[in-house]
Amino acid sequence: MRGNGSTSWFLHTSYMIGLNEQFGELVNVQVERSHCLISFKQCLTILSNAPWLGGYQNDVKGILNLNVPKNAPQHDRNTATFTDSVNSKEQYSIERSFAQQFKELELNIDHIGLMTAASMDSFRSSYTQVGPYELLCCVTSGLANARRVGDPADFDEFNSAELKIPCGTINIMVVSNLPLTPTAQTEALLLITEAKTAVCYDNNVLSRSSSLIATGTGTDVSLIASAQHNETQNTFDFCGKHTRIGEEIGKGVYYAVSKSIQACIDKEIEERKNNYNND
Repeated sequence: MRGNGSTSWFLHTSYMIGLNEQFGELVNVQVERSHCLISFKQCLTILSNAPWLGGYQNDVKGILNLNVPKNAPQHDRNTATFTDSVNSKEQYSIERSFAQQFKELELNIDHIGLMTAASMDSFRSSYTQVGPYELLCCVTSGLANARRVGDPADFDEFNSAELKIPCGTINIMVVSNLPLTPTAQTEALLLITEAKTAVCYDNNVLSRSSSLIATGTGTDVSLIASAQHNETQNTFDFCGKHTRIGEEIGKGVYYAVSKSIQACIDKEIEERKNNYNND
């Protein structure tokens, strides 16, 4: 990869529902109201904190970002009770939700699964090519549970079995054919977090708990997907802020998160206007 160069980022900023687009030779992205599906052209290696197949995973074929009820709990990977919009008790299962969606979409279960109560209207993406490599960042955002790191906890897992907070979630999915080592992937997750926090700061996003500038939400998921490498392939061991890879990941995430959060803010402003006009 060349140094001190300039890269053009293609940004999606328009209405995204119904999107079905191929990005280079890397992925195909579909966006519906119920989900966002990112299908890889080749199996990739992923590091994430996703609720379904989180951690370090090889031979992954895609990512499913699933829209869920606003009060569906995300802290319990098995089952939990929640109250739906008509105040009736139902049993909610993360596994069952993904299994049902995988079946409907005719997918194998070897997809990483993310969840969000945020509208898919907030979906935004950025894409670029650097030499032979491609970088795509996809984001959905909700800010109802914006928090600053160190805010008082909403849930005490040692003394309580229920979590009752507003759901938002900033889900960030970075996909590339760069052959990153596990160390570089870990560094990429740090960059993703820094870029998200910079966007929150620059947009004066406030914690709904402390009213200080938020650093994200309480349920964010970050994901980095990169090429599976072999013994004959050169790998990238680092991607910090001094590197070209780090620069490009940082720019792409910042751009996409900025547009997604702005869409979320615009929607909140419009809803407040409508509520004011109806009063």
